[in-house]
Amino acid sequence: MPSGRLARDGDGVVPVDGPSLRERRKLLWNGAAAASLVIDSRGGAVAAPQVSLRGIDDEDGELTDAIVAGLKEMLADLSASERGDDSRIEEAARQAVRRVVRAHLGKKPLTDVHIVRI
Repeated sequence: MPSGRLARDGDGVVPVDGPSLRERRKLLWNGAAAASLVIDSRGGAVAAPQVSLRGIDDEDGELTDAIVAGLKEMLADLSASERGDDSRIEEAARQAVRRVVRAHLGKKPLTDVHIVRI
């Protein structure tokens, strides 16, 4: 019979070292960042990237501006074939967001990227 430390999670019980609690601990210390990119069929930006930060201090908007600039630079640096691959854009954008936040705050936030093709 399996054994280990368990924690109550809503109406259920989950392992303390399980993925959901591990992700929550990461959110606690590093926060979360989400970026949405609206791009055309060739991978060009149709609108400025939108960025949301949770648990990360950015009252003056300086960090958000730096992330948007990093995302624009990332798109410009991708080759034409890479811009056609949503998974490649998503990974490059995730890395760009994390790189900017780490440079500004020394944190590695949980990062989500949403690609919208039109």
